[in-house]
Amino acid sequence: MIYPRGNCIYVIGCSQIPNFYKIGKTKNINERFKVYKTHNPHKMDILHLKYSKDMKLVENILKTTLKPYRYVGEGGTEWYKCDNVNILIGEVETVVSFLERKVVTKNCINSNCQHK
Repeated sequence: MIYPRGNCIYVIGCSQIPNFYKIGKTKNINERFKVYKTHNPHKMDILHLKYSKDMKLVENILKTTLKPYRYVGEGGTEWYKCDNVNILIGEVETVVSFLERKVVTKNCINSNCQHK
């Protein structure tokens, strides 16, 4: 599958290595995913993808909120160990939604609009 280019946060997993997930940011998920597939002998899947203008801020917040799940091994620091990937995906959704609401609220305050 070809995904649109754009700032996004991704969750990648591998069925042969259960409960370990890579979470990161990229401007081009297609290129990033090619790199992961090249350096991993197992089949990997994009489990979740969320586009966000504030991808760097989202990733920094996730590093804090998901710290209890962080796995630091020889392969890097942005791996997470979690029995339920929906916890990680839910946190990505929560952070992106929160930041989008703050942007809408800030824009409404600046322009005196009525936003529900």
